[in-house]
Amino acid sequence: INAYKSLSAATNLVTQQDTTAPTVSIGSPVNGSTVSGTVAITASAADNVSVSRVDLYIAGVFYASDNTVPYSFSWDTGSSADGAYYIDAYAYDASGNRGRSSSVLVYVSNPKDTTPPVVSISSPVNGSYVANNQKISVTASDNVGVSKIELYIDGILKSTVTGQTILSYQWNTRKESNGMHSVLTKAYDTA
Repeated sequence: INAYKSLSAATNLVTQQDTTAPTVSIGSPVNGSTVSGTVAITASAADNVSVSRVDLYIAGVFYASDNTVPYSFSWDTGSSADGAYYIDAYAYDASGNRGRSSSVLVYVSNPKDTTPPVVSISSPVNGSYVANNQKISVTASDNVGVSKIELYIDGILKSTVTGQTILSYQWNTRKESNGMHSVLTKAYDTA
């Protein structure tokens, strides 16, 4: 073995670098589709060496990253205003090369909530006599979610809870005049 020739050959060796960008495409949703609720977004990516990760952008803003095949994301459109959104995927390899998908245009159209909450007073019952400290119990429900419950006594707001379905209030009736009093409750949802 000629050591000199071996060392000379090693110093003349040109290192091959990976300059090929990965390819990436969005499989779903399809371009031009209308989406609502939680949307499953899938992407496929390939590279001459390997793909290290896929980043997802919605309306030009980074949304999430996935580094395992299959590349999939979940987008809750409930927090997005109705309208048009471009979805883009970027694939990266270990050398830092980046490939971009074709943009997918989707239209977000979430159904509007038109169902009001249901609210009831379980204590005291309508027409009952109350004495001293009376506990007032209110429950509310909604098809989407209760955002606020208000309690009024004789038209004056006495208590408010947010983000809950139960309101409890201790009414000091000793401070009230004898006679009839009205107890009213209102429940609100996010719509």
